[in-house]
Amino acid sequence: MIFAARSSYEPSRDWAERRGLQEFVCEIPGLPLTPGEYRIEAALVLDDKCVDYVEDACRLEVVGSDFYGTGKIPSMGYFVHDQHWRLR
Repeated sequence: MIFAARSSYEPSRDWAERRGLQEFVCEIPGLPLTPGEYRIEAALVLDDKCVDYVEDACRLEVVGSDFYGTGKIPSMGYFVHDQHWRLR
């Protein structure tokens, strides 16, 4: 596991009871992964009990990009992150 997105982490979540058809939408503004294939799992947990789970809900292929603008494609680790280096 390299990342977990959970609705319980949402500080402005509406916890009111609802009825009828509903849809959860999770927007992740940026997740700069290194090149490779990734698998997404999905679970529905109610009252701390898993009521539905899809182990291989989706797969995605991340292609290489010059994230840092150096002409080099990052290949180590699972994600890239802003960083600043200086020599003193």
